[in-house]
Amino acid sequence: MDQSEREPSPPPGASGLGRALLVASAEAIADAPALALSRHLCVGPNDPVATMRAAMQGNLPEWGDDMDTVVVVAACEPLLEPFRSGLVFRAVDYINTLGDSPQIGLSPTTSESFFLDMNNPFQTPAPLATSAAIRDAVLAGWQGQEGPDSSHCAWLRSLGAEIISTHGICEAIAARAAGKHCVALFYARGDRESTHALLDCLGEWGLCSIPSSENHS
Repeated sequence: MDQSEREPSPPPGASGLGRALLVASAEAIADAPALALSRHLCVGPNDPVATMRAAMQGNLPEWGDDMDTVVVVAACEPLLEPFRSGLVFRAVDYINTLGDSPQIGLSPTTSESFFLDMNNPFQTPAPLATSAAIRDAVLAGWQGQEGPDSSHCAWLRSLGAEIISTHGICEAIAARAAGKHCVALFYARGDRESTHALLDCLGEWGLCSIPSSENHS
């Protein structure tokens, strides 16, 4: 299949993504229960690699043709110094240390081979306006239940990483393979102000319709 046939249609305007699907990690839903009430939420496998494989194999029916954009929401470990509370991080580039990147092989929908272009995987054709404090960041993928120790953080920081998360990259791979855009948003783990800012941002985009006072409970 020609790559041009895979390009998704642009998501609707800046005030709301319209045909977008919210994919939140189990941790994010626990930290921000209001996410579970969103009518846009798709609760797939908790393992991002399993989510990627299921979506690429067509086993997540919610990732249908009527949806243009996957919005991934997860916690992250910021590597920025000094740390600033209340920030939402938006992945604009990535460092994949997960070891799972099926960027070439059989198409998930046809018998043809394809090459998955992962250049600018988090790029959207339209600006996404919000009043929340969003910082663009380079995302480093991390695998495993235990978070990275100080030596791992120093190594990833030396490679240019600014945040670390187990989510974001695998979902972006699946979204690109399905011909959809991907927006990956992260709140700082343990920072309630960051979680509140994330919910405000999703509310402005029409993905979380719960009033702000309820979101922040």
